[in-house]
Amino acid sequence: MSYCGETTFVKYSVAEREATTLLCRSWTCETCKEDRKRQLIAQAHRGHANTFVTLTCRRGTHETPNQAASALAQAWRTIHKRAIREASRDPKKTPHPHGAAPPMGWPPETKEPIPNQIRLPKGRLEYLVVIEAHASGWPHLHILCRSMWIAHEWLSAQMAELLDSPICFVQRITQQGMVAAYVAKYCGKCAHRFGTTKRYWQSRGYQISKWQPEVRIFKSWRDTYRFIEPIHMVAARWRQDGWSVTFESAWHLTASPPCKA
Repeated sequence: MSYCGETTFVKYSVAEREATTLLCRSWTCETCKEDRKRQLIAQAHRGHANTFVTLTCRRGTHETPNQAASALAQAWRTIHKRAIREASRDPKKTPHPHGAAPPMGWPPETKEPIPNQIRLPKGRLEYLVVIEAHASGWPHLHILCRSMWIAHEWLSAQMAELLDSPICFVQRITQQGMVAAYVAKYCGKCAHRFGTTKRYWQSRGYQISKWQPEVRIFKSWRDTYRFIEPIHMVAARWRQDGWSVTFESAWHLTASPPCKA
């Protein structure tokens, strides 16, 4: 964005001055994309995920990668609803899993009821989804979630029914260091944008503790002024006036008044 870093918001008071840079926060901006990556990594880590899921879309089922990404996003939303129903299913009353037909190797309807294929904490499946562009240019969904257990066969059956793409991946996360390594590998890349599909999204309760942005924004915008100049020029002018300037980050500074003799 052309305005990124070129405008500074300034707040005056008798004892202190504050200045914060206006950033565009775009993934395509050279100034902001690293900040966006760090924010995404922090969001992923603060969810305390214990399960890693990857969903793919078989080539040939859609004409373009954008269509495939939209279909994958919709498939995950459907799977999420089915997973919650499956976790609450009573095998005695409903012997077969909700959603897709059982894959090969499962008992037919005339045999023993099939145990629940999903176990969830408090019946909720919290998640963070990131879309990655494969080397071929086609999308993958990487999902961090909190669950007690997800049967790979059940998940594969859902994808086979919804997108004719039974190949999926489920891995248990046993250490939080694995979350950091996963996020650095997948989420740490520049999240790709396919058409109108979001780069990433999460369920409402995924983050156990909220992300606090590195750049501090004024709590109140009242009596705040806007200067069409970079923050380093504001700092230079204040130093010429004798104010003591302290950069709390690259995009935010505070200043104290000159000391009187």
